Amino acid sequence: MPTVAPVHTVTFTQITGLTQFQPAWTAGQAWAADAQLISASANWPGVLSVGQVGEPVQWSYRFYSPSLKRLMITKVEPDNQLTSVEHVGKITLPPPVLDTDSWLIDSSAALAIWLDYGGSELLRRNPGLELLVQLRTVKNYPGPVWMVIGLDKRTQDIFVVVIDAAEGTVVSTDSSLEL
Repeated sequence: MPTVAPVHTVTFTQITGLTQFQPAWTAGQAWAADAQLISASANWPGVLSVGQVGEPVQWSYRFYSPSLKRLMITKVEPDNQLTSVEHVGKITLPPPVLDTDSWLIDSSAALAIWLDYGGSELLRRNPGLELLVQLRTVKNYPGPVWMVIGLDKRTQDIFVVVIDAAEGTVVSTDSSLEL
């Protein structure tokens, strides 16, 4: 994977995946002592410019408890208000869990990498696109990754960058358009 020189920074660093994780983790542990993180995500429905990337939004964290065999989603608002919802159905196949100790790269850095690798060009061409970011596991990759997705709902153009959440290196890029 060729590397791209970093030129973008995301100025919003107060409300990020990592900063909002602490209150979510506390809620997860209060729900079940063996709760493990399986994903973290946020989305921005209508991003008009590079300067809006990473603005404070609600973050969602999905936890799995092996002892309860259940999932819980905790949503953390920018003002740190929490809402947690437990799924009532039992999970028969345990989901892959994240190694939170190796989660070192924050969402603001992942978003900047997405911009550097072509996201800024997509945004310039398609102002108003939806931007999604998810910390997760992927098949055949050892550690957690950030998946950053830009989607233009009108044209269905999509641009995805997968970033190693421990190292900050780009694992893959995928695009439906020529950038």
